[in-house]
Amino acid sequence: MPFRQEDSAPSFNPTQPGSLLHYFEDLEQLFERCGIQDLAEKKRWALRYVLIEVADLWEYLPGWTSATDWAAVKRNVAAHYPACDYEHRYTFADFTSLIDSQASQEFSSIAQWSEFLNQYLVISQYLIARRRLDPLEQQCYLLRSLSPSLRLQVESYMYRINPCRDPEHIMSVVEVDTAVAHCLCTPELPHTMLTKPLIDESDRSRSPKTVEQLSALVAKLVQKELTKLEYQSSPSLPVITPALAIAPAQSSFAP
Repeated sequence: MPFRQEDSAPSFNPTQPGSLLHYFEDLEQLFERCGIQDLAEKKRWALRYVLIEVADLWEYLPGWTSATDWAAVKRNVAAHYPACDYEHRYTFADFTSLIDSQASQEFSSIAQWSEFLNQYLVISQYLIARRRLDPLEQQCYLLRSLSPSLRLQVESYMYRINPCRDPEHIMSVVEVDTAVAHCLCTPELPHTMLTKPLIDESDRSRSPKTVEQLSALVAKLVQKELTKLEYQSSPSLPVITPALAIAPAQSSFAP
């Protein structure tokens, strides 16, 4: 049997109860390789590779001393770690808690996004396999896990690569992964570019500033046209000819 500090020694982390079954499997492989058959010796080695406080807990379990075979030992220990049971490893509450906690944070790197996505897929695929989650819900909840600013960037990216995309289309996990990776690698546009006015200030200064000014300008033009029509339609007014006539051009050279 390997020493406790050796790399080949089995280990169990109580903060990750799911590793308990792997711990017992590693022990059983070592028992078979080393020819260990005695139950008392198996118990001794099982306590040797765990933390002291974990060993104290196991040793004083009621079923630890009364167990007559190795299978009973494993059952009694596993009963104190419900999360190690594969049928109840993850719940829908764990899934929504992961989403809500991430939605209020920003991803600082692709590595951080990949770590979250891997955890998201592990839990969601587990729930799908247990018929507690639908694949379509898996796609929808992934978008919900993004912060509002990142979600806006992702939707903008998807529109740029396909402007004719159906707005009702729900992005797949692969599409979201690709879009998020692109957004995290591509810097955002400078703020000045986003806030630059579309109308030049010089043009704006020559145009009416308010609705009241525009209304006054229209009223002035209408009044001018009405006055002109009234003047032209009056029969008592003499016909006014131009005061200046354009004389034909004369040559400066004598005939």
